[in-house]
Amino acid sequence: MGSSPSSPMSTMASLLDEVSQTSQELINVFSSYKDQTKLPPRKVVHQKSGSGSQKRPPMDNSPTPPIIESTNGKNSNSSSELLVSLDAMPWLVDHQFFHQAPGWSDASDAFPVVPMTNIIKIFGEKAQEAVPGKFVTGWKSMRAYRWTSAVPAKSIPILASITSPNEVKLSLEGYAKGIVEISDTYPIPPTPSLGDLVSPKPSPQNAKELYSERWMFHGPKYQGVKEIGLIGSNGIEAVITRQSGPGSLLDAAGQLVGYWIEVMESVNQMALPSTIGSISVFGPEPEIGEELRCSLRVTELEIDHVTADIEIIKDNKVWCLIKDWVDHRFTSNPDLFFNFLYPEDHFVSKVIDGDFSIVHEIWRDSATRELVMRNHTCANERMEYEDKNPKAQRQWLLGRVVAKEAVRTVVSKQIGRDIYPAEIEISHLETGAPYVKSAIPEAESLSISIAHKDELDVAIVDDKIPVGIDIEEFVAHGERFGSAILNESELKFVDSADPNVSLTQLWSVKEAAAKCEGTGFEGKPKSFEVLAKSGDKFLVGKHWIKTKLIENNERRYVVSWTINK
Repeated sequence: MGSSPSSPMSTMASLLDEVSQTSQELINVFSSYKDQTKLPPRKVVHQKSGSGSQKRPPMDNSPTPPIIESTNGKNSNSSSELLVSLDAMPWLVDHQFFHQAPGWSDASDAFPVVPMTNIIKIFGEKAQEAVPGKFVTGWKSMRAYRWTSAVPAKSIPILASITSPNEVKLSLEGYAKGIVEISDTYPIPPTPSLGDLVSPKPSPQNAKELYSERWMFHGPKYQGVKEIGLIGSNGIEAVITRQSGPGSLLDAAGQLVGYWIEVMESVNQMALPSTIGSISVFGPEPEIGEELRCSLRVTELEIDHVTADIEIIKDNKVWCLIKDWVDHRFTSNPDLFFNFLYPEDHFVSKVIDGDFSIVHEIWRDSATRELVMRNHTCANERMEYEDKNPKAQRQWLLGRVVAKEAVRTVVSKQIGRDIYPAEIEISHLETGAPYVKSAIPEAESLSISIAHKDELDVAIVDDKIPVGIDIEEFVAHGERFGSAILNESELKFVDSADPNVSLTQLWSVKEAAAKCEGTGFEGKPKSFEVLAKSGDKFLVGKHWIKTKLIENNERRYVVSWTINK
């Protein structure tokens, strides 16, 4: 997948004209993102609600996963084990992040994850076990460290510590923590007080479209949004219900935070819960199917997170008040956002000249990179990814994204259906040359070549002939570079007015030819001799190589690839 130093070049006159035209294509495609992300913070101050005290019956319980018996009896500190698997938690088939082909057999590719609100419910139950006879009246300082995936199955310690007569500190070791508030009674429910929407307007989607159009990834057991009312610059009104999935009612409220970001922002639209300041409940959990009003008000909006307060309202009183629900916003532009919604046909790479695909890395942060990796890989590829250091992971991932999208672009037209990323696997021969593995015969018959430089990766595929591609950045070369890579007969292709341009281009076309042979240079660049030049095309040995100049982030590159002339 790798390549050597890189930079697009060409002969001074004609090539510089070309760069001003062709580079603009990629500037428009790739460089607009940076400007879009400079959004100022926006804050909305919410009003506070009151509280009181009133007797209530115990909370209703929905299905809970197996929890192994406490090891410390009824001491102030206790521990137990939570079994997390699809067998123990079958409802998680409706809480899977990544869309896969119908009937796809590897559950790890879909990434079933325990919802944060399911963990909240489990924490409440563990607190009641620690202090029997008490009601759960709230949670505070809830924090999720990482996703609690159900594949592979795992047993995770839960630690409970009674820190005061009314508080139990809980930890799902390595995954989440929080404090559960308990009491002999429920507080008296306050009246709603979050204030009015600002600039309200109808929602672009209705509740059914929220799920059918994949704005939310949730399946039936977590499809708790029943109506979407008006949406404003500071929040949203809706009707939600408790479904059979544990924690589904609070999850539905949280889905509205994510949806508000999706429709109100143009960048960093992907958002998932990370922390919750506090949750106060004023009565028993509503029955499954009971519909409740939900008011959400955004209190802080920044480029990497959104914070909201939420009221869930029953009989014109607040049943649940959530303060400081925080969603982390992942780095994305519209292309990447819709790639998550529709990975089978919305690509982040671009096809250039109908010949090769190119992708630009916008997911610089590790959290977004993990999402991109999981959305684009199968289980074998994830194992390979995890064995690499962080720098190597970045290059590897870019290559997988562009290569698999190049393959899917060609094969989907051949077989007449969309192809999901996990249906294609890119592997390597001992020589380092990539090849395609797939249950789709048309995909396995393709030849493929990949190259990378900095935050750019390119790939080319063909179903008839071997292919090779390379990308290089314009750089200054030392005095001996030309004599190291060129035969005397090739010196005529060096433009004396700007030899660095020509040398970079000649190096690149040789690289593309060497990759087409499946060998690489093997330390002998002179063995791949440039025999002729015609415009932007070079004859290297028996291979015709086409070149194109591109520009990205104020750096100039040349892409060279084999063509069937």
